[in-house]
Amino acid sequence: MTRNDRTQTSSRKDSNSSSLLITSTSSSAKNDKNSFTADHAKSLQRSKHLTYVTILKMAIDEIKTLLAYLLFSICLYLTALAIFRRRLLSRPFEVQRTDSNWSVAENISHKEQYIASTFSLIIMLTSSTAIGYFISLIQLPTLFGMLITGIFLRNMGFVELFLLKEWGMALRKTAFVVILLRGGLGLDSNALKRLKGVCFRLSFIPCSVEAITIAITSYAIFRFSWLFAFALGFVLAAVSPAVVIPAMLRIAKRGYGVASGVPTVVIAAAAIDDVYAIAGFGAFISAAFSKGGIAWTVVRAPLEAVIGVMIGGIVGVILWYIPNDHGRVHFTRVVLLIQIGTTSMFGTEALGFTSVGPIAVVVSALVAALRWKKQHVNEKQGATLIEEDALATLWDFVLQPMLFTSIGFELDIAKVSSKTYRCIAVICVGLMSRIFAAFCATFGAKFKWKERMFIALAWIPKATVQAALSPIVLDMATMEPIKDENHLKAGLIILTVGVLSILISASLGALFINFFAPLLLSKDGGTVMSTHEISQNTSKANAVDSASRIASDGRESN
Repeated sequence: MTRNDRTQTSSRKDSNSSSLLITSTSSSAKNDKNSFTADHAKSLQRSKHLTYVTILKMAIDEIKTLLAYLLFSICLYLTALAIFRRRLLSRPFEVQRTDSNWSVAENISHKEQYIASTFSLIIMLTSSTAIGYFISLIQLPTLFGMLITGIFLRNMGFVELFLLKEWGMALRKTAFVVILLRGGLGLDSNALKRLKGVCFRLSFIPCSVEAITIAITSYAIFRFSWLFAFALGFVLAAVSPAVVIPAMLRIAKRGYGVASGVPTVVIAAAAIDDVYAIAGFGAFISAAFSKGGIAWTVVRAPLEAVIGVMIGGIVGVILWYIPNDHGRVHFTRVVLLIQIGTTSMFGTEALGFTSVGPIAVVVSALVAALRWKKQHVNEKQGATLIEEDALATLWDFVLQPMLFTSIGFELDIAKVSSKTYRCIAVICVGLMSRIFAAFCATFGAKFKWKERMFIALAWIPKATVQAALSPIVLDMATMEPIKDENHLKAGLIILTVGVLSILISASLGALFINFFAPLLLSKDGGTVMSTHEISQNTSKANAVDSASRIASDGRESN
């Protein structure tokens, strides 16, 4: 064999080896691709199966929750029947409808009035909690369903309820105290220091602009005094943390606006906004019901604010050292907070200083939290105090349903139907001014114009403060020894506008936040793990496709 023959033979062997290698690579690539496709199909089937299983488990959990709540409601009602010696199938109390309100018949004793109020509260609590739960399933605020429940129970006529005026007032004021305590405990001092400029602008500018706009509009439409007009303005000017904060936490969890700090700014500013609105309302109400001269009326508002801050500061410092640091310290603190808060609220009102109580309650909680957050912080929930969690539980399961149901129960549609369109006009004018003011307030805060627009839309919802403040004027007018028709008229209008503002803005604001978050905010994180997994699978698929192309190119070259 010549040298050329040996060279050709060696070349043929190398060519055959290369062909075998390419064929083997191609076959391996095809097998890998087929294997990946099969694995991907199995993964999809497994994920679908897990999805069905997850949905089934969620449905079972919801059914168990409903059954547990139904069992609780039945036992609660049966307990009340047993305590008051009422038969199971008979009506537990008798009421009749009058022109002014729901009331018991004149020949029924005070004992029967208490019994009727007790059963009415049970019905309100159980029905509003259930309806609020179902409303939350369609991504609307729970309190919206509770408010609708109260209006329905009052005006539909199929069930007759009675609630003593004093009981309703006490419940609403106690709920108001818890709102103020949660606001004081929830103020994040670190966030306020870091974002103090935009937070304070967002807290004061939209609230002030809306209060002034509503005062002018309501004075022109309803023709009541400027003091009540500004009181109504500050009632409607407060944003609702009960709607805004859960919605902002949801969008933050999904990763929208986190890098720019939009949820942090909105949450931090909400509490300050409420405190400012409450203080403004208290000042104008104190002046409206004041019996003194003009000089005393002018001096009274700032004087009450100073007194409230002093009392709250002293109480907050006392709570640094009392109670002792023992095993039940958190429970004792919660009890003391609620008791001191209700004492401040009811006591200062009885003395005639209406705005001192709310300011003292907020300041006491704020000052106490400064020390508590350094001593006892729930590690599982970051900087959330255990006391704050306890108040949140009390609010969610007892006070929130009672507050919103009782507010809805106060609204008699027959009395306000003729003025409804005027009330809605006032609300709409106020909301438009608030959106514009909130958009302007975020100027210079390094937000994009889309983020500023989202913040303005997120500043719409109204609920908790309106529910707590809107009945106060009517309650105070009703309790006056000599009834003033102008005060009663103003109280009814403020109550009506407050309830309608909750119905309109709470649901609208929640929908706006959920709808516009993907459109106006950039998404940062939120789905890191799923994106990583997708990229890994994509890389694997691309590698298999590349191997297949290399093999086919090798065959074509041969």
